Amino acid sequence: MWTEEEVARFLEAARRSKHYPLFVLALSTHATILLRKGVQPKVVAERLGHASVKVTLDTYSHVLPDTQHEAVKAIENVLWTGAVLLFVTGLVKLIGGCKDFYELEKGIHELCQKYSEGKIDSLNFHR
Repeated sequence: MWTEEEVARFLEAARRSKHYPLFVLALSTHATILLRKGVQPKVVAERLGHASVKVTLDTYSHVLPDTQHEAVKAIENVLWTGAVLLFVTGLVKLIGGCKDFYELEKGIHELCQKYSEGKIDSLNFHR
């Protein structure tokens, strides 16, 4: 592992080099690959020697256009799972309280109606 002094000397030498544009391109490519692979921006910032993660995000946020879409998908998955669990909980309660098939069928219809209207609460679901 390099010390901070060694890294500083290396970076200074790289800046003076005629190959500096290639060095910058390599760093940029490195950062882009890491971010696209899901590495946390804080880790990428540390690897690039940025003073803060803000510098990294300000510089490379354009390579993460799917971030908002992925966040929406993640929360939708959580909410959908919760909605399904609420529905199943209501169905189990319904089945336990029915006397015959007709009552069960009617209850399932009511349950589906309440579910589609967003009126199901697993804590106080009653037919």
